Amino acid sequence: MNLIKKLKDTVAHIKQGDRGRRFIDYYDYRKKRDGESLARHIVMLILGILMIGMGIIGALLPILPGFLLFIPGIAIIAARSRIVAKSLDRIEVLIRKTVGKS
Repeated sequence: MNLIKKLKDTVAHIKQGDRGRRFIDYYDYRKKRDGESLARHIVMLILGILMIGMGIIGALLPILPGFLLFIPGIAIIAARSRIVAKSLDRIEVLIRKTVGKS
């Protein structure tokens, strides 16, 4: 599966997910879909952490909008960490309650 098709599949799966369960459902879906080696899993987690760090730095500098790296970094980690996926689902529910949208 090429990179663009995987990206489209990821976005579609998360968008179609139930509110408050999007990320954990995607985590489960990706885990079943991809048989990932431990080495690749670790490399991807490190990549996600680096992207988040670079996104934070980018947010402080006027050169690059930080979200261009921060959001994909979060997505990489959420797809590989059940704890992060659950946390993002809880954050989504909290934000929706705060904003008043259900």
